[in-house]
Amino acid sequence: MQNAVTHAEAKWIVIDLERAHDRLILGVEDDGRAMSDRSPSGRGIGLDIMSFRAQALGAELTIGLASGGHGTAVRCPVPLGITA
Repeated sequence: MQNAVTHAEAKWIVIDLERAHDRLILGVEDDGRAMSDRSPSGRGIGLDIMSFRAQALGAELTIGLASGGHGTAVRCPVPLGITA
């Protein structure tokens, strides 16, 4: 959420948590500037940290364009029954 406000200048953020079979799926979507519309000097360390944390849980982090065509959507399905 911090990234959406700070880097994408989002005005709204939707957080969704759902259970689908053997997974818990976390989704975050915003109306800010899509990641491809930004001009960072390079990939930020924050994305690397998010991906690393997801992989540590056996999950896969995906980042793409939000459903409305504006903003960014992040999705992270986490397997249930993990022990950390």
